[in-house]
Parts: sequence; structure tokens; C-alpha cells
Amino acid sequence: MNYISHLEEDEEESKKAIATMIKWRPGETTDALIAVDVKGEIRRYSAIEKKQIDAITTEEGENNRLFALDYSPDGQTFATGGTDHSVRIYDDATMKLKCIMDPFYTGKTGHSNRIFAVKYNKSDPNLLCSSGWDSTVIVHDIRKKGPVCGMLGTYV
Repeated sequence: MNYISHLEEDEEESKKAIATMIKWRPGETTDALIAVDVKGEIRRYSAIEKKQIDAITTEEGENNRLFALDYSPDGQTFATGGTDHSVRIYDDATMKLKCIMDPFYTGKTGHSNRIFAVKYNKSDPNLLCSSGWDSTVIVHDIRKKGPVCGMLGTYV
């Protein structure tokens, strides 16, 4: 039995982007998953239909390689992080950018290097943390649109 599906058979090999993170959408259905890649693209796939069903390219494109991805516990939003040092929050239904976690709003320091991990708080979907090559974990509050605290000395 062949369980591997070729999703993009007609695409040139040189144009394919390397996925760096994939996540299943939380909830009752197990069909939808999203992937981020080194070209700054976010792609949604249907496991049942075995094909890509939606895609967006971040405004920064290849200047922001995406390495981190997580869904909010309710599946209504997802967060990304990459080489431009910013955490972005997207609406899952529309795949539109909702906000960028910006240190300007809270007066706290953000990341100074690429982000390799983002994770929502399971008990409070307004909180998420990020970590990367700058050896920090930063806690972000979506309501405040920026970081609220951080911890130095972590290595991801």
C-alpha cells in the first residue's frame, strides 16, 4: 500500500521550498495541517484530499525564513517566527496577518536573532512564548501586541 502522496508533482524541483515545521490544526477534524518554509511561505494542506488547499507568502518573503509554527489551543490563530526576529499572529480561517508582536507596544526587549520556537499557552490563548539563537525565551501577550517578560540563558 502506497501511503506517500506526491502533492506537487508538476512543480520544478528548484522552486520547491523546504518545510521547516508542520502542525495539525487542533480540534475535532484531523484533516487540515499547515507548514512553514525557508521561502517565507505558509501553506495549508488537506490530508483527506491529499493536496495543498491554500498558501500565502509573508510580506518579507525569502528575507524571512520561517522556522517556528504553533496553533492556538482553540485553532483560531497560529503564530510563526523566523529570521526577521518577529513573532506574527495569523487568523486561521482567512490566513491573514492579525498582528506582529512588537516590543514598541510594551517597552520590553524583543529577539535579537532568528526565532526557532513558538508555543501557545494551553490555558491562556493570549499568551505565547518564543525562543531562538539569542539565548532568550520571550513571553508575548497578544492583547498587548508585544513581549511582557523574558528569560536569558536558554539555548534552542
